[in-house]
Amino acid sequence: MSPTSYHSFLLRMWGTRFGDTVTWRVMLVNPHTQEAIGFDGLDGLLDYLNTLTADAVRGEPEERKTP
Repeated sequence: MSPTSYHSFLLRMWGTRFGDTVTWRVMLVNPHTQEAIGFDGLDGLLDYLNTLTADAVRGEPEERKTP
């Protein structure tokens, strides 16, 4: 398995309330490097994961892409 076809993260999620609205905050932490990437919502997380996996499928070298 090539390094770009396997990813491991610790996922942390918590909700913040502003009036009647709850916004989910998300943090991914790489357990090997302790690098943390934060997202203001689930859409940002999904965009990041889609980009990360699309690059692996295309065989492009992995780069750290922060939102």
